[in-house]
Amino acid sequence: VKAHYNWSMYQALLNATKSSLKAMKLRLSSNYREGKQPPPAFFEVDLQLNGDEVVLNPSVTDIQAAINGGAVAVLKCSKMIEAWDTVTIPKNVQLILDANLPPVQGTGSQGTFYDRIAQDREILK
Repeated sequence: VKAHYNWSMYQALLNATKSSLKAMKLRLSSNYREGKQPPPAFFEVDLQLNGDEVVLNPSVTDIQAAINGGAVAVLKCSKMIEAWDTVTIPKNVQLILDANLPPVQGTGSQGTFYDRIAQDREILK
């Protein structure tokens, strides 16, 4: 039963992560259909003419860093959620079952879901 819920939780987190990254990508893209109102600006950029050159404020590097930071934040959401293994019962579930029992710990810990989601082929592309 735990393996089923572990897999279901992984699939739910993977789908949420993919959906969030896709929504971010669509929001940042300049493609929108005629007749539809374009989405509100994701960020504001000022253009300044400085002699023969055009200066962006914030710079392209700053914008890229902010976008990358947002993507990393989406991925790290799953870092706080530990994967269930077949031996260990998570503490919060154990407290619901019976708070007076000592914690059951196993040796088959699988780490967090982040470890698996960050390595997923669909997330990496």
